[in-house]
Amino acid sequence: MDCLYSEMIILGVKPDEYTNAMVGLLSACAKAGDARKGKQIHLFICKSWEIDMNLILESALIDMYAKLG
Repeated sequence: MDCLYSEMIILGVKPDEYTNAMVGLLSACAKAGDARKGKQIHLFICKSWEIDMNLILESALIDMYAKLG
């Protein structure tokens, strides 16, 4: 995770409150083993007009799916 934030700083990417909230939810789903809820959050992110996909969210999704299979 430290590498991700270092790369964000280099690229000038700044997480917003939506990004932080979604990353937290995806991480919680991965830790809890709740693939169904994780997929629902992923769908919400894809359909939401307020949330733009970015490096942080993409990494969180990859991490979640890698842990949940």
